[in-house]
Amino acid sequence: MFEPFEYKVIDNFLETQDLKIILNSLNPSEVNKISPNEVKIYKHFFKKGEIKNSSLTKEQVKKLHEKYHSKCISILEELCKEKIKIYDYSEMDIVLTGKNYKFPIHSDSPNKLLSCVIYLDPSENNGTFLYKDSKGNGKFEIKWLKNRALLFSRKENNTWHSYEGNNESTRIVLVYNLMTEQIKKVYEIENKNYYFGIFKTKLSPYLYKYFKVTL
Repeated sequence: MFEPFEYKVIDNFLETQDLKIILNSLNPSEVNKISPNEVKIYKHFFKKGEIKNSSLTKEQVKKLHEKYHSKCISILEELCKEKIKIYDYSEMDIVLTGKNYKFPIHSDSPNKLLSCVIYLDPSENNGTFLYKDSKGNGKFEIKWLKNRALLFSRKENNTWHSYEGNNESTRIVLVYNLMTEQIKKVYEIENKNYYFGIFKTKLSPYLYKYFKVTL
């Protein structure tokens, strides 16, 4: 698919038991405390055998990584096979988005080789919005469906997207990313200027913090 950039959508991405494990790892009282304009992230990663866990146990993180890693690698091979050789670790975040929260249009940081967003809960919410440019032209929604995954390989000034709540309920997703620490090689593969890219990457968090915009 190429509208507005190349991506893949896979329904029923997680096995039913894994979907339940992830959702059951969340404390219902904590979920209910999410304010309308807040985002809460439960961060996990699997890096060279080292595991960082949050809501999930280390054993659960390990099993999820072992089960879905090869699937994501094969999709990265389809979307940008040159990046497979610079893979270093996996990131597995459960992201709770308040019902009124809006994250601005962005193209993802260069350390993300493959971005995989899996819609977990509730049954209805906003999906992910894709765009042809940073101004929001060509807006296209990957509609929400429980256990649907959206996958793409970020490219500088190309993979523009955003997400937001539906003004009704907290949006819960699993973000499973294939990551790298070899940033310079990312820009070589994408044929983009490394120094300008790093400048944008360092500036964007401050722009978002104070002005709610990104580069």
